[in-house]
Amino acid sequence: MLLSFNKVSFSFASQDILKSASFIIRENSKAALIGRNGSGKTTLINLIKGALAPAEGEIIKKRDIKLGYVDQHLAPEFDSMPLIDFIRLDFAHLFEMENKIKELEHKISTVKHGFEKSASYNAMMEEYSAMIDRYEREGGYSLNSRINSVVAGLGFTPDEREKPISQFSGGMKTRAQLCKLLLKEFDLIVLDEPTNYLDTDSLEFLETSLKNSRTAALIISHDRYFLDSVVDRVLYLYNKKIEEFPGNYSDFSEIFEVRQNERIDEYERQQDFIKKTEEFYMKYKAGIKSKMARGRKKFIDRLERLNDPRIYGRSVKLDFSANTGIESGRVVVSASGLKKAFGEKLLFEDASFEVTRGSIVGLIGGNGAGKTTLLKMILGRESGFEGDIKTGHNVIYGYQDQLLTGLDMKNRVIDEIWDIKRLMTEGELRKYLAKFLFFGDDVFKGVSALSGGEKSRLIMAKIIMGGANTLILDEPTNHLDIESKEVLEQALVNFDGTIIFVSHDRYFIDKVASGLIVIDQKRVKYYNGNYTYYKEKISEGAGRNFSEGGAPENFGTAEDGRTKRQKEPPADASSQAVENSGRKAPLSKNAERVLRAELEKTETEISETESRITAMEKIFASNEIDGRQLAYSEIESLNRDYAELKSALDRLYEKWQNLCSGLDS
Repeated sequence: MLLSFNKVSFSFASQDILKSASFIIRENSKAALIGRNGSGKTTLINLIKGALAPAEGEIIKKRDIKLGYVDQHLAPEFDSMPLIDFIRLDFAHLFEMENKIKELEHKISTVKHGFEKSASYNAMMEEYSAMIDRYEREGGYSLNSRINSVVAGLGFTPDEREKPISQFSGGMKTRAQLCKLLLKEFDLIVLDEPTNYLDTDSLEFLETSLKNSRTAALIISHDRYFLDSVVDRVLYLYNKKIEEFPGNYSDFSEIFEVRQNERIDEYERQQDFIKKTEEFYMKYKAGIKSKMARGRKKFIDRLERLNDPRIYGRSVKLDFSANTGIESGRVVVSASGLKKAFGEKLLFEDASFEVTRGSIVGLIGGNGAGKTTLLKMILGRESGFEGDIKTGHNVIYGYQDQLLTGLDMKNRVIDEIWDIKRLMTEGELRKYLAKFLFFGDDVFKGVSALSGGEKSRLIMAKIIMGGANTLILDEPTNHLDIESKEVLEQALVNFDGTIIFVSHDRYFIDKVASGLIVIDQKRVKYYNGNYTYYKEKISEGAGRNFSEGGAPENFGTAEDGRTKRQKEPPADASSQAVENSGRKAPLSKNAERVLRAELEKTETEISETESRITAMEKIFASNEIDGRQLAYSEIESLNRDYAELKSALDRLYEKWQNLCSGLDS
């Protein structure tokens, strides 16, 4: 055990942030800490660092624990230090040792004949041998290559290695400290939004580094793709407590839904019991059953009331279906032979693509590749380029930029919509704004007082009210926590129009995109499917360009011409052809009988394993076994068993597929 919270409570300005929160972090574990913005994640991290002290409970740490984290403000003494020297600071003793070894080697190589038999020579050799052993043991021989690998992996160029820290942006300073965390040995590192300021290559480097490291990590991140790749457990800060879930983020989502449904059922049963008991009391409080009625009333007065679990989120829905206006033509936007440069700097060239009605297309590429510029070219807000862009029939654009411009900070929320539709009544406006999660007095809030997420929702409300049938969104998940992202994803998928968006959020792209326009090495390519499918095709070297006519290969269309949103990757016709051409001879009856028997056995094992997983998820949902609350040791054991069962189920499904293929051949 590295660290544990045992019934920790913390308040600020008489407001409870944590209330009897408990969890454990063990050696080598990679845990995500998630929760709504403002739920107390940063407070919890400060409690771990020792910057805050709990009001109640205890925080237990391993003796002499080596804890690593990123400092919010670097000391001024580092300002003039080049990046590479800043990173090497933690290994000064190894560089000193390296110099000492070189000195000893020089002395040894220059000794005079006969001196090698002296006591001082033997002492020098013993010192040299001990120093070599220690240098090797502490990783001295691989240090420079590890430093170079991490510095390059996190996106620093050779020129930036020699620049002083003072010339770096806040994001680059954070990356510099991240380099140190990956290189130095810690028991536990705490990472607060480590994927900010990283491009895709650096993200993937960080993911691989953390997965291969034996150092435990506690990670706050809104990047669900990153969490799916790295973590083996999730700590959910919910209703001022910590709830533990085994597995990665996707596993958490599934298990949370089971637990939440259980909680809602329990809450509704209690509400029903309270209602019936109060009705009984009101009916019989003065009659022959008054003693019984008073007894029941006392019981429910003492009853610990459950809160409605839906108050704490993950159940709200955003609705973009209202007022989507007239339908656009089949082709929303088409581009041919685009070339864009700023002075001598070429962004991209020979870009040709077509976006059809109903599709959701993600626009991705490295920092500075020209994604936002291409969006503005589509909107007609950028000039000075070669080639041609055509907007289709009846296309009405709605644009949300990264800076969330387009709002009047002097207005109230309701005024922003009233300015568009002056004839709407206040009741109609309230009903409309409720679709964008502005309820009650929220509609009278000043725009200047809104959070980034609230401003994003208000801009979307204005866009939809304006009749847009094509949304152009630049980093729409900025300013959003995980729950808000999931709400937005569902709304976009249900939007009855076309969407073109820029995003660095790989999980978000996976959830909503039916196709991708990728800017890479100044070339533009189109890929069907989502981000994961794109990465698979890249690894296979099978990227698809648009054809000469501007239409993407394999872009399925429905009978009315509306583009299908492909939730699954398109079938690869060439691989099917190879498969068909290489069919084996029919099985003998005996071989078929053996395969069928094995298939039935495997199906039984799958059913039994799924039943065990379901039973275990029910235990996680109730946090009880045999009518008592689970102990921490039991949670750990169950987590391990659960992970093993999930792996076993994956293997059984793979075996089942192979057996089915054998019978089909």
